[in-house]
Amino acid sequence: MVKKTPRYIKWLSVGMYFVALFCLFLGLIIFLVGYSIEKYSQNPNANYYDNLGSPMLTILLGISLFFIGTIFIFAGAGLWKGKRWARTLIVLNVLILILIGIYEIIFVNTLAGILIELIVISSLGSVVLKLFSDPEINRFFEEK
Repeated sequence: MVKKTPRYIKWLSVGMYFVALFCLFLGLIIFLVGYSIEKYSQNPNANYYDNLGSPMLTILLGISLFFIGTIFIFAGAGLWKGKRWARTLIVLNVLILILIGIYEIIFVNTLAGILIELIVISSLGSVVLKLFSDPEINRFFEEK
């Protein structure tokens, strides 16, 4: 028997694919920038790269974003198919993002930054609430 995927899960999966593509693209760009910094930092006239930080840190950030994008591709596919591990992975990612948002609210002193983080935290919290409170979604993830 084929499970019918709820509309909310379909939208969330498609959103995960968009986030994955964005992370993959951004990770590749940041990696290439870091590699360029590393390659051309031997030039004594290349002082304008100093504001971008450590080249190795930039390369690692690019690789990390690429890795996160890959995880989001698998999570989106797992959500679409009703895999429980994908729902757990989404919840863990959302909790990490909420903690980062709380950290930024505490240490960022701009009103706009605080308002944006409050909006992000509330929307991410609503995603987790919907994933566990909707009976249709719970049945979808419990079917074998």
